[in-house]
Amino acid sequence: MYTTRDVVLTTIGINNGFDSVHGLVLTLFTAQFDITPWVEGGRLVRRVREYYYDGKPLVAGDWYLWGGLPWSNEVDEAIDELASNSIIIIRHQGPGMDSIRLGSTAGIPSLPNSVVNRLTNTLGRYKAYTPWGFRRLVRWLLGLEDLDKAIYHNGMSIRDYLELIGARLEVVSLS
Repeated sequence: MYTTRDVVLTTIGINNGFDSVHGLVLTLFTAQFDITPWVEGGRLVRRVREYYYDGKPLVAGDWYLWGGLPWSNEVDEAIDELASNSIIIIRHQGPGMDSIRLGSTAGIPSLPNSVVNRLTNTLGRYKAYTPWGFRRLVRWLLGLEDLDKAIYHNGMSIRDYLELIGARLEVVSLS
């Protein structure tokens, strides 16, 4: 079985790095939670497919809202551990702009093909967005464009928030 650390490292490797930590975290979030909005009966409805592999969430078990965006302590800890062991290199280039690259000792773990395909498809889907554009898109997908609303829900579990807004949650198994 693979770990969150393996998914983080593989995603960085597939994408040949990232221009921000948030970009990496949001990519991992959108790989696990595929949110599709549409209008039904004059109301915006969100269908959310949450991906699992072998009965376990694709990336991380706990996601919550922090600063109006999804965050995961499991992902954060994996990034910190990889950086502290020089497996990944994070270069601070200004506010919100931290380039992330694989270090010279990094080896890409072997993940199941369906997991790698999901990560690759997610990267392809959102690659054209700038880091700020990607943040805006994820906020819109979650219905958190309003800063007051985002702050009000700070710290709330993603699953609880999705239930609160009436999203249609569907679990998809990749195994």
